[in-house]
Amino acid sequence: MIKDPIVSEIHKIREENCKFFDYDLRAIFKDINEKEKEHKKRLVLPPSKDKKLLAA
Repeated sequence: MIKDPIVSEIHKIREENCKFFDYDLRAIFKDINEKEKEHKKRLVLPPSKDKKLLAA
């Protein structure tokens, strides 16, 4: 299997982030939510779940 350097870098960053928060998921998600609030313009919202749009 070919090692993708981008995927490897993402795994490394994820591991460092988990270690920083001592693998506490609540703390990790709290940090993510705080960062989202700081950068609202950068967020990509999920598509609308309006059934009228899905039927078209």
